[in-house]
Amino acid sequence: MHKTPLFPEQQLAKPQTFVGKLKVYRRGLRWVVLFVLVAYGLASCMVTRTLAIMGVEYITGYSPTYTDFPLGQNKRLNLEVRSYIKHLYCIGMRTEFIDGKTKLYGPNLERGPSDRDPWEFGKQEVFRGHSLEGMAIGGLAPETFYRQYYTFQVTAYRQGWFGEKVFFRKDYTNLNIMGKVFYSYGSNTDNPRNLAYQDGVDCFDLPYGKYRFEFVDNSPPIPEFKEVMTAVDIHPYINLK
Repeated sequence: MHKTPLFPEQQLAKPQTFVGKLKVYRRGLRWVVLFVLVAYGLASCMVTRTLAIMGVEYITGYSPTYTDFPLGQNKRLNLEVRSYIKHLYCIGMRTEFIDGKTKLYGPNLERGPSDRDPWEFGKQEVFRGHSLEGMAIGGLAPETFYRQYYTFQVTAYRQGWFGEKVFFRKDYTNLNIMGKVFYSYGSNTDNPRNLAYQDGVDCFDLPYGKYRFEFVDNSPPIPEFKEVMTAVDIHPYINLK
């Protein structure tokens, strides 16, 4: 008579074949690839990067601050920037025209945009690197106002374990940025007689890392610089459109 053993022999698991292993790996690989594609898509989206930058700014307490950079004095200025994610950064220039509002609209601001002083308006716009094409400038030709006021050089150094490496070097004048200003809007000023603006001189992608931006003023000492205060900054471009 056949007796059933009290302890049946344990069946040994069959060794997994190469094809079986490949199927398991393929399932895991699909999830890895999907994660990478989603992460890349989010990182490639301007809105996502902008939200990430805003989050970093909130956590670190960072806010754009303009540093005085007077023109016509051949001064140098160094600004350090840390980029936490590849994003569009801009060289911002703040320009404040001393008595700029009264020169445009009169001592008592009695004039409006329709009868403002065309010469003062043209000079301010050209100084900021703005084109006068299609603007009301008293019937005068735009070329009447075109003149180079300033020139400065910006060199960006990427910092690493083995020192600094030049990331880019570029010269800027109010004429070579004309029509290329990335953004422009008014800026607050403590003097109601003055006019102040913030303009994006140039913008560029800045990969993750730490950078040093060196500004070198090569402008001639012209009288117009006594009527204006200038400052610069490097900051991430924030745009949720």
